[in-house]
Amino acid sequence: MRDLWRKTEERLRRIPAFNEGFTFAAAMGRRSLPTNAASISFYFFVSVVPFFILLCSQVPYTGVGRDGLIEVVTRFTPDSVDALVTAVINEAYSSHVALFSVSLAALMWSSSKVVTAVIRSLDQVYGETDSRSFFAVAGNALLYTALLLIGSSGLLFLVTKGKSAEELLFSFFPFEDATRAVAPLGRRVAGVLLFVLFFALVYKFFPAGKRAYAAQLPGSLIAEGGILLFTALYAAYQTRRSVYTSFYGSLANLALSMVWVYTCVNFFLLGAVFNVHYADRIAAFFRRKTDRKKG
Repeated sequence: MRDLWRKTEERLRRIPAFNEGFTFAAAMGRRSLPTNAASISFYFFVSVVPFFILLCSQVPYTGVGRDGLIEVVTRFTPDSVDALVTAVINEAYSSHVALFSVSLAALMWSSSKVVTAVIRSLDQVYGETDSRSFFAVAGNALLYTALLLIGSSGLLFLVTKGKSAEELLFSFFPFEDATRAVAPLGRRVAGVLLFVLFFALVYKFFPAGKRAYAAQLPGSLIAEGGILLFTALYAAYQTRRSVYTSFYGSLANLALSMVWVYTCVNFFLLGAVFNVHYADRIAAFFRRKTDRKKG
């Protein structure tokens, strides 16, 4: 059987497209994507409640209520996990008053665990030997967590309070009804672009070493495209939710959430592998663009 597979692979490798696929798959295997994705997913669930507790503590300052926070977050998650997201936010919202003043440091430390896992995983994907000490990595993780918290609070404010500005803009367009009809598509495209830019920032700054920001954009596009495609297929598969319910019972929402998060993290790491594997081609592409501008 092994000889048959080896001979089949040898024949397929003569075709350039298949050879490229085998080479890329080998690059993915060397970087242990499933293992790293499982590590990040685990720490994501460990960190998500403390992060939302910290975020909810900032909500009153942005003027966003609990319902507004739930509405914004559930825009980016499949319907099957909305119930779990709502439960997490409700729990965090009711707990932040008691916990925030007592254990800020503990909450920040817990929230930063997923960032630390992302740093370690991206170090392996990019082939970087991280010479930073444990305290340096932990400090970076805390800093990035704080920035994510500030950025999330700002995004909540813009999404919820930007509606009045949106109404003002609509009044200036001659075809107001048509503009309102395409506005949801514009918001969706803006959200996709925001995640693409965010993934590129993570690829650039989280792992050790230096790399160009623009060179990380192809991988971030691949990652976001894969996540969107999987989320759409995942939503279509929700009709078979009863299969999970029969196995997991009341834990079905948690099981579905874990599957979704784990797969999305795999696509996120896949984007990083793409950047590394095709680094020379990406760099050559941007050099040609630069040369054309100079010429």
